[in-house]
Amino acid sequence: MTGDRLDQALDLLHQAERTAEPDLAAIRAKVLAAADRPSRQMAGAAVRRRRWLAGAAGRQRPVLWLAGAAALVLLVGSQVVSPSAPPATRSSTVAPGPVPRISLASATEFLNGAADLQVHAVDQPLMPGQYRYVATHSYDSVSQQLDLSGGYSYLVEHRQQVWIPADPTRQWVMRRETPPTTPKWLGGSIPESQASPPTPTKTDSGEWRADCGAFFPSLDGKRPCEDPTDSGSAAFYQQLPRDPTQLVAFMAARTRGHGSTPLAEFRYATNVLLDGVMPAELRASWYRAMAMIPGVAITADQATVDGRAGVAIGLSDAEEHDDVIIDGGSGEFLGLRQLVGEHSQDFPWLRPGTLIESSSVSTKIVNGVG
Repeated sequence: MTGDRLDQALDLLHQAERTAEPDLAAIRAKVLAAADRPSRQMAGAAVRRRRWLAGAAGRQRPVLWLAGAAALVLLVGSQVVSPSAPPATRSSTVAPGPVPRISLASATEFLNGAADLQVHAVDQPLMPGQYRYVATHSYDSVSQQLDLSGGYSYLVEHRQQVWIPADPTRQWVMRRETPPTTPKWLGGSIPESQASPPTPTKTDSGEWRADCGAFFPSLDGKRPCEDPTDSGSAAFYQQLPRDPTQLVAFMAARTRGHGSTPLAEFRYATNVLLDGVMPAELRASWYRAMAMIPGVAITADQATVDGRAGVAIGLSDAEEHDDVIIDGGSGEFLGLRQLVGEHSQDFPWLRPGTLIESSSVSTKIVNGVG
């Protein structure tokens, strides 16, 4: 994940609150005037822009939105839970049951325990002709804002596969698909019958090949192949400190433009893990650094992503709640999720506890593409 794309991911934190203009009456009049026009189509006349929030390991996390009155925000994974219930877990196909009452040790103890499990982890080396395979499975909530307080959201499933060659300067391959599942209605300020389901974009499905993994150069900009600001490149991890205290300082520095809040630092740390290419020898220190972020807590002791069960470690504020899912038996990172907070200004039409971001990642070494 390049520094720019991580900045864009962090920029979604409390975006509506931070970007509000002072003359709200004038803005509301403009929005309502635009809403009177036939602009409810998800692929309508408003300008559609896509920003890729992952690094060279896949550029796998799209944020899709519309500029202007019909603002469209793509976040990952969604389901609605009761405002009074704890954050719910989910798998890719089965709706979850109630989350068990937490009975584990503190988040700090758990993350340090996961770090201990990773201390002796060793990455399988890539031989010439082999590829590092990174598969990402996500549920994307596509939301259309109708006015300052109204809008609606759907859930869309996406899958992505990336093959990274042993020599990163050679050709990478990325495949994306949108499984033929019907977008799921999540909620809105208008009835579902009046809403327009999202339609696929040209980058939701297909295959791309590019040296150095530069699949979308017009979006990523011109960068060196091994970019030290790109968390998908070896150069990024080579220049990182291994001391957890110094890593926390690094996370704070990288999120300074977003206030260096604990939630911003936590999201940065989680998104780097989602790239799926962090060296095994760094993961223990990375977990210990995350354990030092103020406010981290165990959210659920039975969180499931794609059929793999782990423990959810999370951090909250009034706007949102973020979780990282880690296998308690191996210390393996499984995925992430984000839920609407109690007083969200970005998603006022969704219930607190609605899951608006959920991604799982798995990696392995393969002998070829396909």
